[in-house]
Amino acid sequence: MPNKIRFGWSERRKRFVVKFYVRGRSNPYQRATDLMDLPLLTEVHAHATALHIDQEFEAAEKQGLPIPVWKYFNTKSDFCFDRYLDLWWKKHRKNLAPRCQKDAERYLRLMLKHFKKIDIRNVKTGHIEDFLDSKPLAHYAPATWNQIRGYLRSIFLYAEHREEIPRAPKFPTTRKIPDKPIHTMLLERREQVISAIPKADQPIFRFLAAYACRPGEARALMWEDFDWPGRIILIRRTWHGGILRPHRKGGDQLEVPLFDQIEKMLKPVRGISGFVFRRNGKPYKDTLNHTWQWYQKKVGVPKSERLSLYESMRHTTGSDLISQGYSESFVQALLGHKSAAMTRRYARVKLGAIREMLEAQVSNAQ
Repeated sequence: MPNKIRFGWSERRKRFVVKFYVRGRSNPYQRATDLMDLPLLTEVHAHATALHIDQEFEAAEKQGLPIPVWKYFNTKSDFCFDRYLDLWWKKHRKNLAPRCQKDAERYLRLMLKHFKKIDIRNVKTGHIEDFLDSKPLAHYAPATWNQIRGYLRSIFLYAEHREEIPRAPKFPTTRKIPDKPIHTMLLERREQVISAIPKADQPIFRFLAAYACRPGEARALMWEDFDWPGRIILIRRTWHGGILRPHRKGGDQLEVPLFDQIEKMLKPVRGISGFVFRRNGKPYKDTLNHTWQWYQKKVGVPKSERLSLYESMRHTTGSDLISQGYSESFVQALLGHKSAAMTRRYARVKLGAIREMLEAQVSNAQ
């Protein structure tokens, strides 16, 4: 008999059953009737039924088609949406940061409440649109809505990858996310805050101010990322949610030049391996922003004017370079933006500053 198809007597059913064994599944699929739904009461009858099913499965495999398990076996429970939701979550949960897992679990509960035990093979584009347009999702911002859409699409793409559905249903396009206003800090104020930080902790903040990289990327920087003869720093990994990711946001590694001030700052602590920026021998935890907020308060920055570490470093350096006349392509290369539109936001900050200056001049003239 074929490797995947078996048949045998079932004492519980008092008849023969045909069994289909699937790799990774502890229990085989079973059927106790022939193709005309007549009970399998003899060994010859069961053998003929098993042989017919196996021949069709082999033909499908040779043609590169999914094996039509559902055509001959009762697999309704295996195609329930809640089962696939569970399969997808077990596979993808480890790829999410702990704080993102809580959000994802909330979104998955919304999906489960809507789709329940619907057979995923019967889910059409209309069902997807009904869920994404449903009342529970109406109050979500475009970015969150896109994230929920992405999770749901990933579940169906996972089923398609496993060749258990011919293809995933079509999804509506993502919603446009409005640009958030960019807030920047005066360079003099930023230097004042950095100077107030203990000298042992200043290097990582000065590195962030110089290269405008993300805090997680600076925390993940290692000595092997330095090409000292070529004077190049390779930014390629990041910390995210307590997990060290092998790739920075976007996946591409970023090369930046090593200049004299940074080399002089790092020379006293220069090593061969391990993390560059450490506190008590260990890499910095995700508390740099809290430290930054505390020292802003200490130097007297008004609460309404306090900015996040990300805004104080990345946004401030990017907009300052644009204001100094550096090209958008130069700033884009430094910040590692894939899209020029991302960098262009800093140009709008420059226009805003010019507008304020002109308005002030007009007011003084009057």
